[in-house]
Amino acid sequence: MPGGLALGSGAAYLATLSPGVRVETDVGELQFVGYVLGTAHPTGYPLHTMLSWAFTHAVPLGTVAWRANLLTAVSASAAVAVLYIALRALGLGWVVSAGGAVAFAALPSWWRYSVMAEVYSLHVLLMGVGFAGLITWLRGGERRALWAAIAAGGLALGHHMLIGLCLPGAAWLVWRSRWRNMLTMKDGLWLAGWVGAGVGQYGYLAWRFADEEARFVTRTSADLGTLLEYVTGSVFHGYLQWPAAGPWQRVHDVVADCGLQTAAAVTLGLAAPVLVRDRTVGFALGLTAALHVGTAVVYGIADIAPYLFPAAWIGAVAGASGLHRVTASGRSWGWAGLAVALSLPTWMVASNADAAELGQARSELRWVERVTGAAGRDAVFVVDRWEQAVALWAHHHTEGGRERGLWVHADKPTPEGVDRVLGYARGEHVLEVPEQREDIPPRLEVYCIGLAWARALRARGVELRPATPGVFRVRVSDGAPSLRSR
Repeated sequence: MPGGLALGSGAAYLATLSPGVRVETDVGELQFVGYVLGTAHPTGYPLHTMLSWAFTHAVPLGTVAWRANLLTAVSASAAVAVLYIALRALGLGWVVSAGGAVAFAALPSWWRYSVMAEVYSLHVLLMGVGFAGLITWLRGGERRALWAAIAAGGLALGHHMLIGLCLPGAAWLVWRSRWRNMLTMKDGLWLAGWVGAGVGQYGYLAWRFADEEARFVTRTSADLGTLLEYVTGSVFHGYLQWPAAGPWQRVHDVVADCGLQTAAAVTLGLAAPVLVRDRTVGFALGLTAALHVGTAVVYGIADIAPYLFPAAWIGAVAGASGLHRVTASGRSWGWAGLAVALSLPTWMVASNADAAELGQARSELRWVERVTGAAGRDAVFVVDRWEQAVALWAHHHTEGGRERGLWVHADKPTPEGVDRVLGYARGEHVLEVPEQREDIPPRLEVYCIGLAWARALRARGVELRPATPGVFRVRVSDGAPSLRSR
């Protein structure tokens, strides 16, 4: 059954998989940094980067961006299968367990992030293996399950810092197990080895920072201070604060971002201590869900839904557990519970397929193709939006953009930024791209993208004529900058 659920959810994700480069937050970056052995934005995600390198080089299908998207879908499908294993370990019937797993797989926000290159499905997979292993070990004493949980937790240390929110619940399960006749020396060595392996993954970042031949890195120093600042995500610490508009307004914003179905799953996760019959497991899961919800409330970023996926996974466990108790309470209630277990996930799959935003994904790929196609030869694109920059970087580093010489210069259209671009267009200096550790070759055609750049250039008396909608080519003649139609 776990294999069937993985294949079924995987088929749904594959059918709605983003077809190529995305212009979506950090997705473009994650579609190529693994392929070129680069470094992603803090906290670096070394596990995902190394897996992406192996996956995008081993799978002989599609484009590099498509393969990076596929890696996310594979991780998401595996997380669904592990959810079923956790439910069965709690003693739930296979129908209710399968229904809970499918319902989670069809959550619209989860589905959306399962079809494009992102780090969250791998995190939920590792968290799920950890909790499923601990539950199996707690209830049955299987040592292999404990070792699987430790290995998953160790690997997760090198992936996403959200794993820290899972550690109190995991520690509670270990403590309540009465140590299962005490952990053995072999268990201790296994734990130490995987913790070391997890932390050691950040050595990848130090290696890439120090390698002058690395094709895309976000730091140039490999000293310990720089590495600690990077892996702890210090650049984002300012977002962690009590909501200025109050916690309830923030909760409202979080619900609006993740959607009602995910919010309902998260609420069930908070109710795990009541819904899960095993009180020890219920408390551990409820505590973990609460810590994730608390983090979402105080972490003032706009795109917060993925930070609630662990709580939604726990909500699927809690909801299925509650439904199991209903089905076991009597014949009439049993039939009603089974009907819910069958109908709810079926309805969710049918109604949420458009959550993958396949039309939007195709539109973004066409945008990349249209923009890069506007340059008939080697050129540099000047852009101020991060998601556009990383999408064009993905093209530059993977799908022929590097061989053709299509470069990307990310800059704000400030007076200084405009001076840099016009100075380059006049041949007065080169443009630096710190992430690529190399300067853009001189005297290439320059294309500016977006209305912000258009307004800034117009303010400097530069004529603007589009090469393609939203894209303008810069030409310099007789020492004076002008923009003319291509």
